[in-house]
Amino acid sequence: MKKFTLTLATLLIMAVSFPETVFSQCGGDLFKACHEKIDSENLVRSYPVQFPKRQNGQTLPVVKHNMMLQSGNTYRIYTCSAEEFPGKVIASLHHADQLIGSTYVIDKNKHLPYIEFECKTTGVYNLTLYFENGDEGCAMGILAAKKEEKKHLTLVNNKE
Repeated sequence: MKKFTLTLATLLIMAVSFPETVFSQCGGDLFKACHEKIDSENLVRSYPVQFPKRQNGQTLPVVKHNMMLQSGNTYRIYTCSAEEFPGKVIASLHHADQLIGSTYVIDKNKHLPYIEFECKTTGVYNLTLYFENGDEGCAMGILAAKKEEKKHLTLVNNKE
């Protein structure tokens, strides 16, 4: 019980002393704006990410998330970057060490708003999020599943 109380007290002191660094999410506006993009799909999960600017000699800061995707579903991975930071987020989707898609087209130096992926194999897929050129950034990746079209049944009366 002492350990729990000490841990709770430490977290509270940190939250009061450093509120913008401890529990920062770069603003609720980003969360809201990103989730508004998925009106025609079902939200599966959101992945917030925030990194400081990469220093010379440091490796590119990257966050990886494992996701279980099911065959027969079509997924979209949306990205949004907070405008108050210079970094533009890049998302890439991998399965079994194969690149499935990315929100950045290197040849055209162009950012795409999402990756659309029709899953053919159920399994663990990896979502990687990072900022172009290692810039400071705040962003969100969103996994959404496309809604299945409802099939209409027509009843036929065979008693005539």
